Amino acid sequence: MRVLLMEINQETNTFCATPAVLEDYKRTFFAEGEEFYNRVHGKQLCLGGMIDALEEDGIEVIPGFGIRATAGGVSASEVYKEFETRFRRIATECGTIDGCYLSFHGAHQSVDSDDVCGDALVLARELFGNEVVIACSCDLHGNITKKMFDNADIITAYQTYPHVDHYNTGYRAAKLANRLLAGEKLYMAYGRVPMIQPANGYSTSEGKLLDVMQALFAKVENGTIEDFSAFQMQPWLDVIEGGSAVIAIGKNENAAKEIVREGLRKMWAIRHDMVRPNNTIDEVIAAARTHAEGKPVAVSDFSDSPNAGAAGDNFDIVAEIMEKAPDVKIAGIVNDPDLVKECFRRGVGTTFEATIGGSKSPEMSKSYSVTLTVCSLHEGSFTIEGPAMRGVVDSAGPTATVKIGNADVVVTSGMSTTGDPQLLRHFGVEPTLYDVAIVKACTSFRVPYGKFADVMLSVDTLCASSARLAEMPFKRLSREFYPFTDCEHPKQLDEIYCK
Repeated sequence: MRVLLMEINQETNTFCATPAVLEDYKRTFFAEGEEFYNRVHGKQLCLGGMIDALEEDGIEVIPGFGIRATAGGVSASEVYKEFETRFRRIATECGTIDGCYLSFHGAHQSVDSDDVCGDALVLARELFGNEVVIACSCDLHGNITKKMFDNADIITAYQTYPHVDHYNTGYRAAKLANRLLAGEKLYMAYGRVPMIQPANGYSTSEGKLLDVMQALFAKVENGTIEDFSAFQMQPWLDVIEGGSAVIAIGKNENAAKEIVREGLRKMWAIRHDMVRPNNTIDEVIAAARTHAEGKPVAVSDFSDSPNAGAAGDNFDIVAEIMEKAPDVKIAGIVNDPDLVKECFRRGVGTTFEATIGGSKSPEMSKSYSVTLTVCSLHEGSFTIEGPAMRGVVDSAGPTATVKIGNADVVVTSGMSTTGDPQLLRHFGVEPTLYDVAIVKACTSFRVPYGKFADVMLSVDTLCASSARLAEMPFKRLSREFYPFTDCEHPKQLDEIYCK
């Protein structure tokens, strides 16, 4: 048997002012054939898990084409056109296949489509027909549409947040699909709930969402179903068809449908419990005054998280701490490509007046006039510390580390894997040497930073991934959604699909 692997992967934040163009994908991941295989094989990625599952079962892997970008604004038309053109050519050249497995995020919007992942699955069906098994892996924050469900035989999602199971998610998708290839009958049930939640407000490691996940895991462990995925829709995706969702896969159709129904009701029941309290700068400063030696206060600037599609260009937290407590040592980071270029032009050791912040999303982030000294200059590649995607090489683009008063700031041309400490460490800023380490991530930072941080706080700077969802400028998503409106039992809880 032969299975083709493909990838088109980006998490879209509709409110991010900077569009995702083809060059952004080429900078992150853009590979075909043998290069595609070599860059994902053995890595803690969904595609790495798919490859291992296929090879374990003696199925030939046909490496196709992968295109991936970091979270950001709506994708330009050229992105999907590139993917479609290559997919059509590869489908013609690869000969007869038995399966096509795809790696998605699941919340991917373009200027032409609210549902890029659904479009890719429709294309796969057009190219290969109904006899080919089609499977996909997604992020827990995917927006799983009816189009995606109708055209995929298997859909799996991360079961952790912070995400540490990329590999296992791909492995699960492939193993389940391989069983279909072997002739086994599995049913996939699906339903949605009209709810979005701020991504900094919950975790699968604690709280009420953990309870829901454990209840679903118990259904797998006792054999009621074979697999489940519980999606919390990317909350800054402004689309007509949206919603959080549950998928269950099992040998019994009625059991799969009932688990979906239970899962949706459990998720709706905890809708008021999935918000994390935010902190003030005064609270950050107070914590910085009392933190243990070598254990910084980790501060999540989550509303400016590039992992959630924000621009990463906000400097408010650093500026306010410096104004109120200039003796507090700060490790910071900001996305400001123009400032990076100026630092490279001036050179290491130079001191000059500059503006910082607000370079990518000026309607949400202010610019500040500062005096800075260039400490170091970098090409921008770094190896992820993990545990998620440990060992994968990422890039922040050309990067400068600068000193501004008592703050050492990593200034990037782009940002990815923003919850990983190597985004500071690799560029000469060791977070354990500071009173405060500012991290532009919603929740992903909590696993690696939890190993050394004294306390972890959250500050909402009201950028593109703000927790104040009801105040965001949604235009397409229905207002009959929580938190815009509330009710005891939305009708969607009873709309369960199965095939």
